[in-house]
Amino acid sequence: MDNSELVRAVEQFHGHMCPGVAIGIQAALFALAELGRSSDSNDVVAIVETNMCAVDGIQYLLGCTFGRGNLVHLDHGKNVYSFVRTKDGKSLRLSVREGAWQRSAEHEELLSKTRSGLATEPQRVRYWELQREVSQQILEMAADRMFQISHKPISLSQLPRDMHYRRCTKCGEMTNISRLTGAHEAQLCLPCFQNS
Repeated sequence: MDNSELVRAVEQFHGHMCPGVAIGIQAALFALAELGRSSDSNDVVAIVETNMCAVDGIQYLLGCTFGRGNLVHLDHGKNVYSFVRTKDGKSLRLSVREGAWQRSAEHEELLSKTRSGLATEPQRVRYWELQREVSQQILEMAADRMFQISHKPISLSQLPRDMHYRRCTKCGEMTNISRLTGAHEAQLCLPCFQNS
């Protein structure tokens, strides 16, 4: 598949094209060139610090998913994407540069109206035109202009998953034993522990 086909495939997977998806595509393509695609052995791990649209591009293009255990979400609210190849520890961290892209005043206004449900049909059409224009600009941008790039080692110590579950002693729901907290007989899931 050439890049334009990959872009269309990710757009179809995500449901639309937007700047976030374009950022994820750019990050994933750069990671692919540096580390390759994750194989059946889940040898490429993606660590994402946001839960926005970019993650779908990373999932689709790199084969990293929550279910396979090679997609890790750290809820930091940052446009930062890290990748590690487990067989040799080669790593890559991409942080979106401030001012690498931005919405125009018109785009911001239409975003607000569209999100609040107040946009007219012509305004919604124009909003999606602007989304595509900005997305295309992002897709054409050089990776080093879009991202601060680092190859510092990244620890995967938080990644090993236990495949065993035990019942939370408070709510009774089955919880991965690596996520249970408590002392003695009380083993609580995180929500129960935080509310106790």
